Amino acid sequence: MTRRTPQSQVFFTLNADRQLVQMVAFNDARAIKLGKRWLASGRVLDPAQLADAEFSLMALK
Repeated sequence: MTRRTPQSQVFFTLNADRQLVQMVAFNDARAIKLGKRWLASGRVLDPAQLADAEFSLMALK
């Protein structure tokens, strides 16, 4: 799924268990930092929240 804002784009790929397996982020250092945490921890993520540019990704840390 893709999260787009006027300043950045982040592309997420989740597995069948809704865990992050890959991510590409442009102009969003905070998303990169969070993505590294999610990859390491195997955190289960909600695709709707990831795609919603109005939702704060920091709420998922």
